[in-house]
Amino acid sequence: RSAIITPCDMPFPPGGIMAEGEWNAGACVVGEVDLGLLERVRKGGSVFPRTQRRPEAYRLNVSETSVRKMK
Repeated sequence: RSAIITPCDMPFPPGGIMAEGEWNAGACVVGEVDLGLLERVRKGGSVFPRTQRRPEAYRLNVSETSVRKMK
C-alpha cells in the first residue's frame, strides 16, 4: 500500500495522509507537496520533528522502590 505522508500539523491534511492507495492493489500514488510550506511547518509548526524534541520530556526515571513493587 503506497501513501504520501505529511506532518500532522496545519495546514496539511488531518492525520498527515495526503494520499493513499488501495490495499493489495498494484497502483501508484501521486500527489503534490509544497516543499516551501513543509520547511516552514518544520521550523515553526506546532508538531516538532523528532530531532527537535526535548529529551528531558521523554526520560524515564525508575527507582529501585518502583522496580520492587512491579515484581
